[in-house]
Amino acid sequence: MRICKMRGGLMIGLAALLLCVSLAQAAPSRQQAIETVYRIIHQELRIRKEELQIRSEHFDDAEGYWTFSFQQQPHPDSDGQVFIQLKPDGTLNDLVGPRRLNEIALEEALKRDLRDPDNLRTAAGMYALKQRWQDRLPALGRMAEERLRRRGTLPWFLKEYRVLEADIRLPGEEMVPLSQAQETTEAAILALPGWTREKLGYFPLALAVYYHSAELGKPVYHFGFQQKRPAQGDPWEPFERVYIKPMEALFGDAFEMLPQYLSLRIDARTGQAAEAPVVGFLGLNNKSLLERVK
Repeated sequence: MRICKMRGGLMIGLAALLLCVSLAQAAPSRQQAIETVYRIIHQELRIRKEELQIRSEHFDDAEGYWTFSFQQQPHPDSDGQVFIQLKPDGTLNDLVGPRRLNEIALEEALKRDLRDPDNLRTAAGMYALKQRWQDRLPALGRMAEERLRRRGTLPWFLKEYRVLEADIRLPGEEMVPLSQAQETTEAAILALPGWTREKLGYFPLALAVYYHSAELGKPVYHFGFQQKRPAQGDPWEPFERVYIKPMEALFGDAFEMLPQYLSLRIDARTGQAAEAPVVGFLGLNNKSLLERVK
């Protein structure tokens, strides 16, 4: 029996080796690949071969993919960076063209605003954020459509920017006070099985916004409590020691398995919960806290 297993393992290993060899043999040569990428870049991006300098190249022996990155010269209005990858059969797998400098600046400003707690933790801050970005929303929409068309997926900030498309307002006097709505939210979370004030203490307030919910058809207060993040540039070890390890000990699970945030919408007219509390976890298809504003 042991000999059979060894032979079986040997045959599987030999088959995998032969597959890698066949992929490598089927893939285009470097000369063929470079000629192909120059042609595709000119067709798709209107950038000539003479304008490109190779920054890096890589051939994946196991998968048979050619990958190249180029620097365009000159590039006064963009970063000049081109990324292209060919499939083993020599056809295009991915192409990313130069990014316009004004788009880069717009993205960086959006990232900062969506990660600034002063914008997100108060209804007034969210209203001001909405007003500041109102005129730039069409440009963000075009950027998101183009990125999705070329890459098939969106980075976090082009998913979360849609929070700014919500009908964010300032609550009128006829609405219940925001503080009362927050107390109702915390009570609803603490009523969840296993939740305590100590556990909720690891999730500081991360979102407080008033808007007319298109999904619910009514004005709501929306509150979110989220895990802390280390400040940019801060070392990871102290954060892990004073926050992550105690949190893991309290919840009895690994950090990656713990909730990321808690979210609840409150009917702004009645002060009652408009839904059940949402407990968000890590996952490829799971929504972030800001993506739940709708």
